[in-house]
Parts: sequence; structure tokens; C-alpha cells
Amino acid sequence: MIACIGISMVCVYGIKAQSTNSFTSQDLREWVQKLKKIEVASSIDSPSSWTLFEDQIEKSFYIDFDSFNLNLKEVLIKNIQGDVIYRHKVHELPVDAIYELDFSKFPSGYYTIEVHSFINKFSKPVELF
Repeated sequence: MIACIGISMVCVYGIKAQSTNSFTSQDLREWVQKLKKIEVASSIDSPSSWTLFEDQIEKSFYIDFDSFNLNLKEVLIKNIQGDVIYRHKVHELPVDAIYELDFSKFPSGYYTIEVHSFINKFSKPVELF
């Protein structure tokens, strides 16, 4: 699913398909801002902060690419054993995209969301209820 609107190119991408044709770029930002915001300051290689939003009802997490000050390469989800259960190349997406991770097909438990740039790795452990 791709929804790109306006000059600033606010986009929602991900593995959960839903219609967003009626949303404006401001509508998308406001909708995501209403979700539970998780401030992330953990990085595997260097300290930085990025924004992750949580919607436990829909079992989705949203990554605000705009909170990174660099180009991103890929997004991964790892299970509690450290196995990669989802990987998506995101280097061609706009730098101010909002990326959706749909966890609805995954059982409750602990996961790690990793965001890789071309020089750093950022991670956040999450619990799915």
C-alpha cells in the first residue's frame, strides 16, 4: 500500500493493506500522532533517537522515518530467539515516510524491531499482547 500526498511526501508503507486514498498528508500525521508514542533512544552502534508509535488494538507499530537524520536501508522484525521473521528494503522510500509494521499475524510475545541505515542499526524491543 502506498499513500503519498502533497509536496512534503508524507507516505504510509507497510505489510498491512488498508485504503488511505481519502487521507490528506495532515490527516495521516494526525492519525499516527494519536497512537501511543514510544521514544526510542537505543541504537546498536551509536546513540540516536527515533520515533515509534504503537497501536496494540490493531497490533501495528509505526516508524516515523522523519525522526532519523539519515537514509534508511531496511526494516526487520526478529522473534525472541533472534530469528528474522520479517525484512523489507526501504532505501527507495521517502525520508519522511511513516512505515507500518502489521503484527496481526504474529502470536503474542516479545519481538525486536530493527531499523538499519547504511551506517547504523537501531533497535527497539516490543511486547505484543
